[in-house]
Amino acid sequence: MPALSSTMTEGKIVSWVKSEGDVLSKGESVVVVESDKADMDVETFYDGILAAIVVGEGETAPVGAAIGILAETEDEIAEAKAKAASKSGASTPSAPPPAPAPAAASTPTPPKSTPAPAAPTVAEGPRKTVATPYAKKLAKQHKVDIESVVGTGPYGRITPEDIEAAAGLSPSKKNVGLAVVVETKPAAPAKAPAASAAPSSLPPPVPGSTVVPFTTMQAAVSKNMVESLSVPTFRVGYPVTTDALDALYEKVKPKGVTMTALLAKAAAMALAQHPVVNSSCKDGKNFTYNSNINIAVAVAINGGLITPVLQDADKLDLYLLSQKWKELVEKARAKQLQPQEYNSGTFTLSNLGMFGVDRFDAILPTGQGAIMAVGASKPTVVADADGFFSVKNKMLGIAFGRKRFPPTMASFRHPVHITYLIMVGWLPILLSAIVGTAFASFLLASKMYSLVMGGTLGKLVHFMFAESMARACTVVVVRAKPIFATLIILLLKVNVTADHRIIYGADLAAFLQTFSKIVENPESLTL
Repeated sequence: MPALSSTMTEGKIVSWVKSEGDVLSKGESVVVVESDKADMDVETFYDGILAAIVVGEGETAPVGAAIGILAETEDEIAEAKAKAASKSGASTPSAPPPAPAPAAASTPTPPKSTPAPAAPTVAEGPRKTVATPYAKKLAKQHKVDIESVVGTGPYGRITPEDIEAAAGLSPSKKNVGLAVVVETKPAAPAKAPAASAAPSSLPPPVPGSTVVPFTTMQAAVSKNMVESLSVPTFRVGYPVTTDALDALYEKVKPKGVTMTALLAKAAAMALAQHPVVNSSCKDGKNFTYNSNINIAVAVAINGGLITPVLQDADKLDLYLLSQKWKELVEKARAKQLQPQEYNSGTFTLSNLGMFGVDRFDAILPTGQGAIMAVGASKPTVVADADGFFSVKNKMLGIAFGRKRFPPTMASFRHPVHITYLIMVGWLPILLSAIVGTAFASFLLASKMYSLVMGGTLGKLVHFMFAESMARACTVVVVRAKPIFATLIILLLKVNVTADHRIIYGADLAAFLQTFSKIVENPESLTL
């Protein structure tokens, strides 16, 4: 089982590409393994025959464990199958004794001599030595006689650690570590009462509930989330006006540009001016200024979450960035991302705006300095510096549709109404209510008058006064409406979570100011 990522501790066999007895060539895909991030094809480093499959499809094995046995000749196939069957049979009875009798297990544990005889027995059986490809490579490099090495891996397989120990590269560190682990296990049964007390404090299971085990990816996400709790973080929110960005998006959308690509490009350009936000602290003793700006973007996939990385996002033009992002998303959903395509991020972007989320806080990924959480841009009413609705010159223009209003209304200009609009922003609203009420009352009164008079004079008076008041009221109402339209802007709330050990409040505020300027004037994004 290979280590397909730096955080992988075990892998799950998704499918075997080859079957037992198939002839394998170096570099050929043999098995598909589900790591903590993706499904990847595992290739063989040697020519040979797949003699036996040790770990079947759907089963899990730790990194470094044997999942199959490779034979060099056909004569070794039967021997390898027998060895795999005998070892699997031998491992089955050896497992039950420790389980029912933990106290008995504590007696043979201190002497390390118990596993020692088992190893020679494995070596004596077959004359052909079974070793991992990497172990063979190490043996050649350090000129170690692999036939004389006792394997400690599954079914007596020789592991790289065995070769290193034989070469004197890792004297007794590994054995000491194993002894400590073994000695710790007997202590656990002694504390059995305490262990049994813990489950009793848990609430009883809900009737009808189903317990679903974590997938490999979900387990890795859970582990990373717990580890991130040890990092002291702080959060800063910042409002960003996106009217100009939305206008740009409508122009470039037909060319395949997504809003995620626009935001990633803006973040990368801002990070170039504030490199400390792009830094990272991994050991708590020093921090690293990352030379590359790699924007990781959170993507929800079936059964987990992954962050494909837009590498060197500040150096790519917007259209190439969008193309790369589309390719990464397709590979992520097919679980075909390579390790460098998801574990090389220096800054993370999480966008939930497409779901209408107003704002949210994101959890800082391990090994990064900051993560930006982006919500949806929504229309927001704003005021000017004085706290009043400001009126601009363009608000005074009135546009009428000929289907609803006659041309005479569009040409109507009354200096009194214009003065009111310029004096105070809220007065047209009040006038609209007053004039509207008066107009309704007048219509009712004039209608009654025309009914009483019942003649041409009554109809003429009704028409003249009604049209005059309608013009005045329409001007006030229509001229007041653009004030609201102009004062309602699209506002985006951005929250950034940062590692407080290396990034301070002033640093993050300066970064967000730069990001806001880029988004509000997005012409530079297309350069």
